[in-house]
Amino acid sequence: MVWHFSRTLIEAARAIAESRRPMKKKKYETPKPYAAETKDSRFAGTFEVLIPVEGRNKPLRAPRQFDTLQAAEAWLHSPDGKDKIAELTEEEAKVRAK
Repeated sequence: MVWHFSRTLIEAARAIAESRRPMKKKKYETPKPYAAETKDSRFAGTFEVLIPVEGRNKPLRAPRQFDTLQAAEAWLHSPDGKDKIAELTEEEAKVRAK
């Protein structure tokens, strides 16, 4: 079976293919810290802040438990929370560098 295309369609397809920009390579970015319900049964019904770290499968857990998701997110964005998260990620980076 032979397909015949009009010359204008072929030229239009070439023009579209030539005008496309090459795809950008996406740079890997570590996800941002987030608040989630605690999976530990000893602290059932509470929330914790999880901090993804590059090169690690499980995220770090901030050493605090919160009664509500809003409280965990408020701590996450507070100056105290930001300082603690930075401290934890620096410590983890030092451990991984060894």
